[in-house]
Amino acid sequence: LSHAYREYIYRKINQNQSKKIVEAKNSKFIINIHDGLLRSGGLTDRLKSICTLYNYAKKHNYNFKLYFDHPFYLNKYLLPNLYDWTIEKDTISYNLNTTALYTWENEVMSKRFFDSVKSKNQLHINCNSNEYFDDYSQLFNELFKPSLLLQEQLDAHLDKLGGEANYISISFRFQNLLGEFKEANSKSLPEDRRNQLIEDCIEMIDKIKKRHHDIENVLITSDSNIFRQMSKSKYSYIYTYIFPNEIGHLDYSKNGKIKELTAFLDMFLISKAKKAYQVRSKEMYNSDFPKLAAKMNNKEYEMILINRI
Repeated sequence: LSHAYREYIYRKINQNQSKKIVEAKNSKFIINIHDGLLRSGGLTDRLKSICTLYNYAKKHNYNFKLYFDHPFYLNKYLLPNLYDWTIEKDTISYNLNTTALYTWENEVMSKRFFDSVKSKNQLHINCNSNEYFDDYSQLFNELFKPSLLLQEQLDAHLDKLGGEANYISISFRFQNLLGEFKEANSKSLPEDRRNQLIEDCIEMIDKIKKRHHDIENVLITSDSNIFRQMSKSKYSYIYTYIFPNEIGHLDYSKNGKIKELTAFLDMFLISKAKKAYQVRSKEMYNSDFPKLAAKMNNKEYEMILINRI
């Protein structure tokens, strides 16, 4: 259904735009597009898809391009590093005679698609694959470096944390369990269970800190501002940050209210920690975010489950 919907939208756009597109001859592009036409998932899902398609393009001699303007412009936070993935919107073709649409499942299953579209110039591919996880650090760092805005923020927070590898990170993903924002089908817990879950998670922070006598600071990352604030108030060694206007998830929040700056800071700061942890209970979401963030710089990662559930 989503594929049919995309084809319908492409035909409508092409009626007005197709004559303006000048496509380079003998050039074939894999293009990953995040423009709000379809939901693309959270930041982790998007970055996994980008690295997966970039890796395939490298292996099979395609040009790889990325267009990302929803719900924010990616180049506000990430810039090309060793490879130029940028593409202007007016060079994206919506003409289905020369453009093919595809939803990637894995490299093996994609072979038939690529064999069938050799006459197409642009391949617009959606993806949510983690099959190149082992190569993620190399792929990500070939593609991206922080923008000046993000780098300045990172430097300031790293200084307060004592510098790279001088702290550990602990991540918590609650979704709507604490009643802060809507995300997919996540439901909030009754108040007594919320309080118990918060207590269990905060107690686990101290248990993990006791494993690391050589570090002074613990970075707490979470999708819950309530939890960030409560954990910071509990232990003096906890470091976190809260941007009051940022709430919710990339795919479920209105523009200007998403946790975009928080997400990029969390991601890069986790990648520079001595070790990254994720704590969760049965109710909490098993997020790939801290695991993938740690993989950016090949840092050690560990999932810890709360026993009392």
